[in-house]
Amino acid sequence: MNNKELFKRVDNNKRINMIQDFLLPETYLNKVLKMHQQTTWHLPYNWDTFKDPELYDWCELVADTEVLPDYVEERIQLSPVSTNESNTTRSLREYKKDFQITDSDLSNILFKSFGRHKDTLAKNYPSAGGLYPIIAVLIVLDKNKIPFLKHEGSYIYDSRENELLLLKKFTEEDINKFRKCVDMPWEVPDIAMAYAMDIKRATTKYKFRGYRHALIEVGLMAQSFRSSLWDMNNFGECCWSGFSDNALTHLLGLSPRLAPVALLQWFGEKE
Repeated sequence: MNNKELFKRVDNNKRINMIQDFLLPETYLNKVLKMHQQTTWHLPYNWDTFKDPELYDWCELVADTEVLPDYVEERIQLSPVSTNESNTTRSLREYKKDFQITDSDLSNILFKSFGRHKDTLAKNYPSAGGLYPIIAVLIVLDKNKIPFLKHEGSYIYDSRENELLLLKKFTEEDINKFRKCVDMPWEVPDIAMAYAMDIKRATTKYKFRGYRHALIEVGLMAQSFRSSLWDMNNFGECCWSGFSDNALTHLLGLSPRLAPVALLQWFGEKE
């Protein structure tokens, strides 16, 4: 990108922010931010929520069942289909310790997942109003997993330029803090995608409904990323929301108030 293009982008961003501040009343924004904070955890696991033993009984009964009506007027049997399980359809919990991802593979994965079509500028997943308020952030806790990167840290994926933008370099202390914020119950592969919500962008047009749209988009992005990994045959992923929301977002170099992380998605090579 040359200087002329850079100055144009900076100028456009200033105009966008000015118009946005006019269109989005503080009352709307503050209500959404307050509601969002009610969904956050300030410890990796809010175990107070799960103390009731009856909750565990309920979870065991509900897990892997369908939500179906008690009464229906008719049941229609469909044509037989293959029900053989495929490993690509399940979350991956065990990864190789010494896997690596090449520049070419990572570029293909990210572009297929989040890149823009050259003609329409649309992405591989829908977004209400074409706003795309969710920021895709690559987290690297061990740069040996992605050898062409020089630093551990958080990287924002620029879908227009197909570039990684280093948001924050991680020190060893940062990595230790990150692990405490997440506190995974099994060994993770040291690289993950994070999905952060630009709350102001999400709510300027659709107000409160925009928050719902943004959460839907997080799910669509995670599925798009999962599908892109399937093309590599031996890679898998696991979505995770058990983390200390504000602390983790801050560690990535983002604003816990205006760009909170909604979901993590670990990924790597299958064991």
